Amino acid sequence: MKKIDPQKFRSPSVVFAAYILISSLLIMGFRLIFPGEEPPLPNFARNWRLLRGLLDTLAFFPALALSAMTIPFGMIPKSGELYGSFSPKSFARLDGPVTIAICAAALYALVFLLAQPIARDHEEDMRFKAELYHLAKERAQTHRDAGEWLAASQFIEMAETVWNNSPELTALKNETAIHLEEDYFSAAEEREEIRDKLKAEPRNAALAGIPGQKQPVNAAEAIAQGEAAFAEERFYDAHWLATLGERLARQGSIEAANAARLAGRAWNRIETLEPDSRERERRSLYWLKQSGYTAMVSGDWIRAFYIFQELVKKTPDDPDAKNFLIASEKGTRETSFFIDEMEMSLRQNLAGALFSLPAETRSGAQGRAVLRFSGLSTEADYAYGTGFEYLSVDSAARPLIRLNAPYVKLLPVTLDGRRQVLVLTRALDRRDENRRWEAEWNPDHTPESPPELASTPLLLDVSYEDFLILFRMRRGLSNLSMGELFAASKTLGNAGYIPQTFETEILNRLGAVFFFLPMTIVALIAGWRYRAKNRPRYFFVLMLAVLPCVFHGLIQACQAVLNNTGVWLTLSVGFPWALVICFAATAISLVLALILLVAQR
Repeated sequence: MKKIDPQKFRSPSVVFAAYILISSLLIMGFRLIFPGEEPPLPNFARNWRLLRGLLDTLAFFPALALSAMTIPFGMIPKSGELYGSFSPKSFARLDGPVTIAICAAALYALVFLLAQPIARDHEEDMRFKAELYHLAKERAQTHRDAGEWLAASQFIEMAETVWNNSPELTALKNETAIHLEEDYFSAAEEREEIRDKLKAEPRNAALAGIPGQKQPVNAAEAIAQGEAAFAEERFYDAHWLATLGERLARQGSIEAANAARLAGRAWNRIETLEPDSRERERRSLYWLKQSGYTAMVSGDWIRAFYIFQELVKKTPDDPDAKNFLIASEKGTRETSFFIDEMEMSLRQNLAGALFSLPAETRSGAQGRAVLRFSGLSTEADYAYGTGFEYLSVDSAARPLIRLNAPYVKLLPVTLDGRRQVLVLTRALDRRDENRRWEAEWNPDHTPESPPELASTPLLLDVSYEDFLILFRMRRGLSNLSMGELFAASKTLGNAGYIPQTFETEILNRLGAVFFFLPMTIVALIAGWRYRAKNRPRYFFVLMLAVLPCVFHGLIQACQAVLNNTGVWLTLSVGFPWALVICFAATAISLVLALILLVAQR
């Protein structure tokens, strides 16, 4: 049987990997038992504990890495052979630990620049999802109290995307479902009554054409068919055929006079007819379709949408009604949005968001616009907000426009080559024309006529991509990625932020990563100087818990010095030169640390 060499388990690479893995599992286990902070919602409990453990593991990673590189020197005794400073054997002995140091620095770069911001963003997302859950729950209860069951169900769905099958919503959900079912069956019965009327047997005097009859080729034949229809009391057909005969006849001829007399007789009888229920329903649908078409042609897309939506319900087989409904809905979405589109708990969420953006007055002068959202949810190409407040001022801080809107939708647009954000402040109920949420304009701060402005969506002088960066910035500077920090430093100077804020954060992150490599070499020097002499120093067992605390304190102190130095350099010499100085200082520190390492005996 092959013997297992115990020295392999004491090699620096094995010790490093085992120590990092075991320490991470211990931290995760501790946070699963003691999360330190209650989860924002009960259904987040498990993920919240795991996330807290992950954040602590990432925060302690540099201290754990430095400890893992130091501890092996206490486990492997000295071989008894003397190495001189800068000797080839000394280089060979330190080759493995230096390689591990480089790998540890690379891992730390991934942890600090990528993993940590993502984990923090997930933590903030859980907090804001909880706030949006409570907001949606409150709105659902408000609509329930007002008897607006459809709106209540929509907000219940929003809340359930955060906490599915929440026991807090069970009673409200059941009550809403009962009322919606009652409304549905009531509407279904009404539709069936209309369809039954339309399926009734047609009268002789139908509004349709003359199916099954030969198309008249001359005036005489048209008049003859008209007389036959008049005799059969098909007065609409008789009038149509008489009119056709009059058009076919030669002007001033006897046939033209006979056709005119027949048309007059038929029309007199039509006027005396009392339409039945089917005829009245057809006339009602005709006038409904005509009013919808008139509204669409005049640009009243919202009214046209509701008319054609009602028409499609009554006449689902009418292709014109379906096409007009699609066209009117497209026109409606240019100035409004439907409340059931909102997905407040999906993707990225933010509560209590406040933004300051540049704004241009009607005269072309520069001003500022301040926006506030009670809740904001963003996607890659649209966003929804609740509790929206907007205030614009001119360069002298005089208020120009002030409005409040319960719900808004934000869309990216490009006008005259400028990328901007369109804010729709009118929300509609898809099924109820009388329920809509408009912006409230403050007349004391709005010189223009509110009705005129209410039909005009707002335009924000910022691209949607920059707005998303502002959105993430509201969660905290530490949640931004390196790419977003570079973009923010170039574009968000007009949004109330100082570019040096982002540049300093970039410098601090790069400095923390760069200077970690010289710190790993210093840890190797300390381990080498206090390595085991003749036999393993089992005192290292006590160091397993002490060293991470010591190194963590040292790392925090070094990062504080680097942060202050980064701020001073950025403000003093500018970001480009500060970055050059950071690279140069890192290179010098690394070279000096390596010289000290190989100088050890």
